This record gives sequence, structure tokens and C-alpha cells, in this order.
Amino acid sequence: MKKFPLFLSFLLIFSIGFAQNRGFKPVSVPGATNGNLYEYSYALVIGESEYTNGWQRLNGVKSDVPEIKRALEAQGFFVVVKENIKSDDFDKTVKAFIAEYGQNVNSRVIIYYAGHGHTIKNQLTNESMGYVVPVDAPNPAYDKAGFLTKAVDMNQFSNYALQIQSKHTLFMFDACFAGTIFSGRAGVPP
Repeated sequence: MKKFPLFLSFLLIFSIGFAQNRGFKPVSVPGATNGNLYEYSYALVIGESEYTNGWQRLNGVKSDVPEIKRALEAQGFFVVVKENIKSDDFDKTVKAFIAEYGQNVNSRVIIYYAGHGHTIKNQLTNESMGYVVPVDAPNPAYDKAGFLTKAVDMNQFSNYALQIQSKHTLFMFDACFAGTIFSGRAGVPP
């Protein structure tokens, strides 16, 4: 997991450099300052590492979170960090962030999640659903009903996206979903 923060930093720097080399000039928007495209830049960084219910702990997440925070701050983001969120607080945390920071149209928002992910295939439809796993969600191999009660399905992130009013929003997931994060989902916001 050490390579990802470096990759994120490279991606952010490369994106800016690439845009400048193509002749891209930031466009001023009403309310924006210094001729920048965005008036505000906000990020929510969620790091889940201290799992308690049948999942392996993710020690790399604990060291990655401060590096992600530094990389985003270097690009002008105000960063909110939340670590080891239990299932009861996961939705509240994301919704509170969106309500506070995701309502200005002249802003950009990143929601970054690092932790376990899991995919469950529906036996009838043969469709797969990806989930992010809060630290207290049980491993579905031992307690599928408990897992479904506490895990956050990826459709919820589509709902979060619809609540955000900012000009640009990016969701980033450092988790394993076996490639099913949004595949086959109709109506996913652009």
C-alpha cells in the first residue's frame, strides 16, 4: 500500500502539468479567487485499519492516511481525516462532510476510502455488488446477515454523489472489489 500515496501525488502533479502543456488555462468562475477554477477544495479521507470482526488488520492504511493527507494539502485541499469508523457512524460521517463541504458549486471534492472491500454475487440475478467494510462489520464468511447489516454498498456512493453540488467530485477507493465497484450499474452519475 506504500506505492499508492506516491501514485496519488504523481497523478495530481501530472494532471496539472499535463493540462498546462496542452495550453489549458484555468477559467475564472464567479466567486473564485486568483483566477483559479475552484473557490474551495475539500477532501474526506477515510482510513479503516483496526478491524475487529474476522477481517485482517490493514497496517499499511494507518501509514498511508497521513501521506494522502499531505499530498492533498499540497494541492490546496482542506482535508478531513476519519479513521476506524464503525458502521453506525460511516453514513453520518460522509453525509456531514457533504452537508458542510459539498454544497458550493465553485468547489471540488474528493472522498477517499482505504480499507477492506468485499463483493457478493446475487445467486438469482448473477449480478455482483461491491461493499466497503467498516471496522466493525463481520466477515461474511462467518456472518453474512451481520455483514449486510453493517457494510456500505456501492450504490450508497451513487446517492452521496447526487447530494454533492460541487463542480467536480472524485471518489477514490483503495480497497478490493474484484473489479465490480460500479460495473453493470445503470444510472450511476457521471
